[in-house]
Amino acid sequence: MTGRDGAATAYEGGCLCGGVRYRFAGAPIVAGYCHCRLCRRAAGASVVALAVFPRAAFALARGATRTYDTSARGRRHFCPDCGTPLFFEPLDDPDRIEVMLGTLDDPNALRPGFHIWMSSAVPWLNLVDDLPRFPEGRPPGFGESGRAPPGP
Repeated sequence: MTGRDGAATAYEGGCLCGGVRYRFAGAPIVAGYCHCRLCRRAAGASVVALAVFPRAAFALARGATRTYDTSARGRRHFCPDCGTPLFFEPLDDPDRIEVMLGTLDDPNALRPGFHIWMSSAVPWLNLVDDLPRFPEGRPPGFGESGRAPPGP
């Protein structure tokens, strides 16, 4: 995939200590905020911003991650040295991988386009935006057909 200037689109990032580096070639499928309890606990945050990429677009450039199966549905990847949460691997959809936007070298490169798991959101956090909000996961097909996240 190419960016606005015709150049190949790529996203790079890594962990806090620099021991793990990654690269995604091409644009994400979708990007959004997740308010589910598992994401919040895994990241130690009140909400998590992530982007979903095709698994084939992903490459580790340096290091290796450790993993933790947080449910029957997913495996989380993190740096074994500094503990930075990096990826979510949906075991029920092995063709995709989700990256934490805060670990991108340029976290402004992608903007979340929706909120999911609002039924689990902490009540004291009030994010003011006009993005679609879903009580649980996003509906099937949302994002895959023309509803990609807006550019920077």
